[in-house]
Amino acid sequence: MAATKFSIEQGAVSGLVTTAQGTGTLMGPLIGTSLYSIGTLYPYIVTSIRFFIASIIIWIKSTSID
Repeated sequence: MAATKFSIEQGAVSGLVTTAQGTGTLMGPLIGTSLYSIGTLYPYIVTSIRFFIASIIIWIKSTSID
């Protein structure tokens, strides 16, 4: 029973990861080019801010699990 539930969740996570990768591959260059046309540092600034926010979210979620 547990193995069946795990395989269903594993498939859902795999699908989500694949979807996120495809979306990033499609949207990344479009957004990056648009930001670069505004200023050459904007793609790097936006990416840094997004990574910082993602790090905070991961840290909060990992501390709430304990």
